[in-house]
Amino acid sequence: MDNENKSNDNSAMTSQEPKEKPYSSRGSTPPGRLTLQEYNESLSRKAATEQKGYIADFEDWLLCEKWAELDACYILAGLIPKSMKVDEERLVRITDGNRPSSSDIDQYHRIKGLWLGSDHDKSNLKNFVDIGELSLSGSVRPVYAYLWGTERGIESPWMDAAIKAGKLTVNDKVTAAIRAQSEIHHQYFVGLQLVISLEESRKTVFDWSFLLFRSLQEKKFLSSFSKLGLEGLPDAIACARYHVYSNSIGGVSVEYMEESNDKAWVRFRYPRWIYSGAALCGIPRELSRGYLEGWYAHNGVSLGNPNLGFVCVSEDMTGQFGLCGYFKEYDHKLSSSERLQFSPDERVPEFSSSSQLSLSQEVWDESRLIKAKRNYAVNYFENSLLALTEVVGADKARKYGKRVGRLIGAQYYQSLAREIGTVEGGPKEAAEFLAIMMSGLGIECSRQGEDDKVIIVRHAIPKFLQNAEHQHSSILLQSWIEIWRGTIISYRTFMGTDCEILSDTNELQWTIELK
Repeated sequence: MDNENKSNDNSAMTSQEPKEKPYSSRGSTPPGRLTLQEYNESLSRKAATEQKGYIADFEDWLLCEKWAELDACYILAGLIPKSMKVDEERLVRITDGNRPSSSDIDQYHRIKGLWLGSDHDKSNLKNFVDIGELSLSGSVRPVYAYLWGTERGIESPWMDAAIKAGKLTVNDKVTAAIRAQSEIHHQYFVGLQLVISLEESRKTVFDWSFLLFRSLQEKKFLSSFSKLGLEGLPDAIACARYHVYSNSIGGVSVEYMEESNDKAWVRFRYPRWIYSGAALCGIPRELSRGYLEGWYAHNGVSLGNPNLGFVCVSEDMTGQFGLCGYFKEYDHKLSSSERLQFSPDERVPEFSSSSQLSLSQEVWDESRLIKAKRNYAVNYFENSLLALTEVVGADKARKYGKRVGRLIGAQYYQSLAREIGTVEGGPKEAAEFLAIMMSGLGIECSRQGEDDKVIIVRHAIPKFLQNAEHQHSSILLQSWIEIWRGTIISYRTFMGTDCEILSDTNELQWTIELK
C-alpha cells in the first residue's frame, strides 16, 4: 500500500513539474537559452522561410546589381552578412537567419578555394563589374556567381527558390540556346509555308497542310489525353481543352469558353504563332482550311463519336478576329462534309478570365516549358518536311527544304547570336556559335584546331533527324544542315563550310575555314 502511494506521489510530482522552455522569461537568461523576444523572432523567421525558402534580408542582396567576390562565395555557401554595412563581419544563414555552424564555414572555405582556383574571364563585363586589384576584391553579377556554382555542382536551393519566385532572372547559355533552337525551327516552318505558297498551287498548299495536320493528329491527339487530364470529360469539352493545353505548351495563346457539355469554344489570339509576323499576309486561306480539315474535323472520328464536329466562325486570313470556333456534339450522326462547318455570323460568348485554363505549374515548370516549346517547333520542322515529300515528291521537297534552311539561317543569325551571347569573327567564333547552339538540343560538340584559319567541329546527329521509318528522312538532315550553313554565310568574314555526314557514328563533322 505504502509503495503504491509512493508511486502515485511520484507520478503526481512528475505531472506537475513545468516543461522545459526553450526561452527564459526572467530578467537574466542562462547561457545558451534564448530570451522570449529572441524565441518569437526565431519563430517568425521560420514561418517566413518555410514559405520563401530564405530569410527576407536575402531579398536585399537579390536587388543588388553586383556582389563582391567574397560575398558571392558566402552566398553560394548559404550565408550573408547580418547587415549590409560595409564593415559588417557577423554572418547568418540564408535559410533560417541563425548563426552559421562549423560545417557552414567549411563549405564557405571549400567554395572560396574553388573560386580562387577557377579561370574567370574578368574582361567580360557581362560577368565581372569590377576586376579588383587584390584577391577576391572584384565584383560580379549575381547570375554569374549562381551559374558558376551550378556548373560545379554546388547546390543552392535558396537561389533556386529566388529564381522560381522571380527575384532573380537567369538566362544561362544553355537555356538561351534552347530558346534559340525553338525560334530557328519555328521560323523555318514559317519560311517553308511561304515558299510553298509562292511556288505551288493553292490545291497543293491545302493538300500539304491537310496531310501534315492529319499525321500530327493521329500521332498526338489521343495519346496526350491522359497526360493533359482529359479522360472522362465530355467529348466537346475534351477537344477544346486539348487544343488550349497543347498549344499553350508550345507558347500559343488560346482562349476557352465553355457553353455546355456539348459545346465548347476556342479562340486563337493574334499574333498567330503559325504565321509569324508579316508572313500572315502572304499565306493563303487554303493552309488554314487544310489543318481544320486535317485535325479539327477528325477529332470526332478519333474519339469514335460520329456526332462530334467543329464549327468555324472566324479565320486568320479573313480579317475577322483570328481563328475561332467551337466543338459541338449534335443529336445525330454527321456526314464527312458536316464535320467541319463555317458560320461567320455567330456571336462568340463573352470572355471570362475566371474560366480560362492553365497548365499545372507543378508539372509544367519554367524549365520544362522552355524545352517543350523547343520540341513543339522542332516537331513542325520534322513533320512539315516529311508531309511535303508525300505531296510534291522528294526532289522538290529537298529543293524547297534546303533553300528555306539556308535563307532562314542567314536571316536569323544576328538574332540567334544576340540570344546566346556570341560575337562575329572567323572560324573560331563560328565554331563557338555552333557549339552553343547545339547545346540547346542537348548535344555536345568537340573541336579540333584553334588557329584563325580553320577549325573542325564534330557532334552527334539529333535524334529527330534519324527518322528511319521514313524513306525520305535524308531530306530532313540535308535541309537542317543548310540552316547552319546559312548562319555562317551571314558573317562579315567569308568562310567555307563543309559538313560531312559520318554514318558509322551518326555524327556530323563541320570544317570551317577562311576563304
